[in-house]
Amino acid sequence: MLCRMTQAQRSAATRKRLLKAAADEMAEHGYGDSSLSAIGARLGLSKGVLAYHYPTKRSLAIDLVAALGAALNECDAQARTVFPGGGLRGLLCFLHLSGQRLEADPVAAAAFDFPLDKSLRDLGIDSPLPQWRELVGVFLREAQQQGELPGEPGAEEGARFLVAVVHGSRAGAENTTPPLDPRLPLVPLVLRGLGAQDPERLVDEALAAPAPRA
Repeated sequence: MLCRMTQAQRSAATRKRLLKAAADEMAEHGYGDSSLSAIGARLGLSKGVLAYHYPTKRSLAIDLVAALGAALNECDAQARTVFPGGGLRGLLCFLHLSGQRLEADPVAAAAFDFPLDKSLRDLGIDSPLPQWRELVGVFLREAQQQGELPGEPGAEEGARFLVAVVHGSRAGAENTTPPLDPRLPLVPLVLRGLGAQDPERLVDEALAAPAPRA
């Protein structure tokens, strides 16, 4: 027996396809030089059909950020199944899983780069950086409680520094792979600057842990 999709299911599937098309368009041309007609054309849809689901580019961008937020929360939950106590190993696992997710999910990756797109400023669209800083800050706070890091700088300041350095390196990157792989020299360097001892060993231990279940 054929299973027919309900109207709500068809609408959700269309919105998912439109988000993917918008992510591809904005990744190639930036938010400012993308248009609803170009996004619709990628799927062979008229501007009217697209506008029914997303009347403005801003509404698309808001849902792209929401998709990234959901992806980050999923990676955080997965990292905590591997390292329930969090801390630096949990943080490194979270970064690793987030990097994998961004490579595999163009919708999340497009929103990850939004803070680098000057045309998105002053549009009232929430940046994904505060959520990322908050998740990182929890791991750093746990690391301080467990004696993996000194009390200074504070977890919030440390999270701001780590996110700014790692995310800021995207601005000058020649490739499009998010620099979240803990094996890259930048991550241990930042952790050492926060007071971690032997961060390379921590990276090896974090990546050697069994992968979380899907």
